[in-house]
Amino acid sequence: ERVRTQRYPLLPSRLECSYAFLNREDALRDFSPGNGLFAFEVLLTDPLAPSHVGDFSLLSSTNSPSNSDPFIPWAEAIAHSYWSGQAPQLPELLTLSPIKVIRRIG
Repeated sequence: ERVRTQRYPLLPSRLECSYAFLNREDALRDFSPGNGLFAFEVLLTDPLAPSHVGDFSLLSSTNSPSNSDPFIPWAEAIAHSYWSGQAPQLPELLTLSPIKVIRRIG
């Protein structure tokens, strides 16, 4: 959040947003139903609300620093990559728009 507020202040905070994948395939890519988890098709009710598309794969637990890398510089580099929004492998939409649930897809 510090990187966002300092370098990308016009982008909405992850702490205030709703999250969505941009398509069904991405939403269900690593989806494992069970334990009360569901996937839904949603619609933005305010398409003009502040939003950002970042790379969800950067936030994955499989993306971690090596034991020899200091954590803070690694985490800051990940944050810059996420907030720059360039060429996301797994695009994630953050939006301040309310969302309307259309139907369950998984």
